[in-house]
Amino acid sequence: MCIVFIQSYSYHRYLDIVYYGLKSRKSRVQRMNIQGLYCPWPKRKKELEQQVDYFNLLLHAERDASMLNLMQSFIQDAPQLVLQIYILAVRPPSLEGEQLQRAFIVLVQVASAVISLGSLSLALTSYQRILRYAMLDKPNLSFGGQIFYFLWQSCAIASRVIALALFATQFKLVVFIGVGVHWAVMTLWIILQRTLICVSEDGKKKPCAEFLFNIIMGWVYVFCVINLKSSPGRLKYITYYIIYGAENISMIVLWFFQVYSLESRSWYILPSIISVPILFFLGVTSMAIYYNVYHPDRHMPPHPSRPELF
Repeated sequence: MCIVFIQSYSYHRYLDIVYYGLKSRKSRVQRMNIQGLYCPWPKRKKELEQQVDYFNLLLHAERDASMLNLMQSFIQDAPQLVLQIYILAVRPPSLEGEQLQRAFIVLVQVASAVISLGSLSLALTSYQRILRYAMLDKPNLSFGGQIFYFLWQSCAIASRVIALALFATQFKLVVFIGVGVHWAVMTLWIILQRTLICVSEDGKKKPCAEFLFNIIMGWVYVFCVINLKSSPGRLKYITYYIIYGAENISMIVLWFFQVYSLESRSWYILPSIISVPILFFLGVTSMAIYYNVYHPDRHMPPHPSRPELF
């Protein structure tokens, strides 16, 4: 039901993008005409100055559509990605010669998991790029910034889903409890931040829509973190990734001791337990490079407000 609502509203925003795009183009042509040699009468010029800023509305519609696409991606693709890795772990490919015919099926499963991971990371990168573009007082995200932002999110999410999927193979009930608790805590954290995302065009708050948004973003926070307020997010990121990394390491260590006690000697055990901390480290390193080298605000004056946790 939630996915249907998000999809229907996404289509509505896409129609708004087309409408505002055509209107902003027409408005731009009219504004260019008044700057020529033959300017219109003052009355006509005053009417043009009072026109609706369709370009600004276009930017906001693109931002909303990008956010909806982000939420839809994490509602659909994130669980599928965990399930795909779970299936690979439960039925790992054998290296024996008589089962090499399964290689193509395994290759398709791996490709599907990589595509799902890329879809999540692209949704995050696209949202960040469009968000910066919609903020007229902020510089845009460079191509290098997009690359390292994509690497940051890809490595961090890959570390998360591998840990969740492997942990679920041995602790099926516990993983649901753990994810549910994390989801609830993250939702409460977002509520305490007092976000103002769901507002009408005249600036009125929408409490019910804001609460639903906080719940969905709490689910997104199971896999990654997004700064939902225009304030420095350094303290939020440090707090989140300390919890994030501790959860990943705890899950992969418990999984390892469980499969080791069962005398399982599957070939993928060692690569899996090594990949989780390495991917997490690469994600945090890419984040550090992004903020220190490619972040659009690095050349701007320091933000007047201090980093906040809420």
